[in-house]
Amino acid sequence: MMLYVRMIDENGFFVKDAFVDALTEFTIEMPCPSGFYLPKWDGINWIEGGGIPEQTPEQQAYQIQQQLDTLDNPRDAEDVYMAMINNTPLSARTLERFEKKQALRGQLRALLNLT
Repeated sequence: MMLYVRMIDENGFFVKDAFVDALTEFTIEMPCPSGFYLPKWDGINWIEGGGIPEQTPEQQAYQIQQQLDTLDNPRDAEDVYMAMINNTPLSARTLERFEKKQALRGQLRALLNLT
């Protein structure tokens, strides 16, 4: 009978999920919960085996730029134009995107030491 297990190395770190015929000291039947960066079996439970490595400034800048790109919406310019013509406030969604973009741009400037 095949068993679905989590394979670990000699230090208890998760290696992979696998099907095996028999259990060994390197096979764990208990599912590993999600959310661990580096899952490790301590003999009883799954624990966090390490921390997320520090990001370089370049990696942080790239991540911020990716977030800015996802906030871009071609309709924003139209919304601003219509609000100015009609002398009405911006929609809550457009205003929220602008505020998020401003905050992210501030983080990016601080990261790159721009003023």
